[in-house]
Amino acid sequence: MWDPGEVQPELVGDPLADADAIARDPQDPLAVIAVIEAIEQLFLYDKLEGDEIAKARLKARLPAFDMAAELPRLTDRQAAEVQHHKGKALKRLGDLPAAADLFERVLSGPSPLHEARLQLIDIYRTDPTQVDRVIQLVDDILGRCIGEQEVTYSVLLGVVERLPWGSGSWRAGLIRRHAEAIERTIVEAADVGVQQAFTAFAALGRYLSTEEPTMFRRILEKLPEPAPESLQTDSDRFCWAEIHFEAARLQGADALGLWARALALYEAEIRPQRFHLQRRAELLIEMGRSIEGEALLRKREDLETSEWLQRLMARARLAQGDARDALMWINKALDRLKAEHFRSEFLELRYDIRTVLGDVHAGEDLVKARAASQRDAEASRLDARLDEAALRVQA
Repeated sequence: MWDPGEVQPELVGDPLADADAIARDPQDPLAVIAVIEAIEQLFLYDKLEGDEIAKARLKARLPAFDMAAELPRLTDRQAAEVQHHKGKALKRLGDLPAAADLFERVLSGPSPLHEARLQLIDIYRTDPTQVDRVIQLVDDILGRCIGEQEVTYSVLLGVVERLPWGSGSWRAGLIRRHAEAIERTIVEAADVGVQQAFTAFAALGRYLSTEEPTMFRRILEKLPEPAPESLQTDSDRFCWAEIHFEAARLQGADALGLWARALALYEAEIRPQRFHLQRRAELLIEMGRSIEGEALLRKREDLETSEWLQRLMARARLAQGDARDALMWINKALDRLKAEHFRSEFLELRYDIRTVLGDVHAGEDLVKARAASQRDAEASRLDARLDEAALRVQA
């Protein structure tokens, strides 16, 4: 898998034309996989121009999947791969029910793919009605060993990457139940040079650094420290920037040194993705450089439509002493927020802002934050704040 910025579209070609050619002369058994992989790589490359552009081009290429599915003499595995990749395309286009139906059909077919389980976890993880199905899917994957029934590092690490975004206490339970497998997978994959190991740890690390800091530290200490010249792509740089950023939260860490290393890596990116710029802005605010963080945020055309950027704007304005403007931004963010498992963070920030403004009813946001919390360590910290503010209630 190439880094998106390294893709050369002129070499990838036109997947739709290639699918048509295969339909007329189905000779090469690898040609089908080449077409569906080309569609995926081009989508990731097109995203560098913008999400809507990438979606429009992906939609135009959708018929290639149906052309491939109708080819004669497809093996069960090939047929499953075609359906699986079509499901991924539909998911990227926002048609989650149709995508989930395709993935479930792959799992119930003659050649079930663990990759389809991974995609269903992605779709179901924030749906409270699908908690039992998500737990089953995660257990099905993390309960196996590398090489057993074609469970690859890619699949195992893909599950690890997705766990922090799950909602509810089931997420913490799964991470703790499979902690040994998660740690072993990340470390072993890193040792044999699998870049996704660092991607997965960077994603999971945003959760572990505050909720399971001992596990975070244990994994970090076993990872090989990268040489600067080994960080050749934006993905490499971003992963280690994230790891350093989160490591700075650990007790006793050299926060200043780790922040500096993280910022240098963020700034070294050649074509940073939107989320990468968001994280750089968050780091600048964390470092006490809120004016620079705000400047990055104000360059974003989606500032008025992203609750995540608006929350950071609230932090930046509060850090600069403008609590009234901060309140405006956090109110906007809360109005847009749909991910309920993050609501506690937003409400706690609004409590801090309202407290600075002298709002006598500010405590109601702290109470709501504790009631909304879905993380154990966060809930304990909020309990301590409630005690300190004499607002302790049964949450």
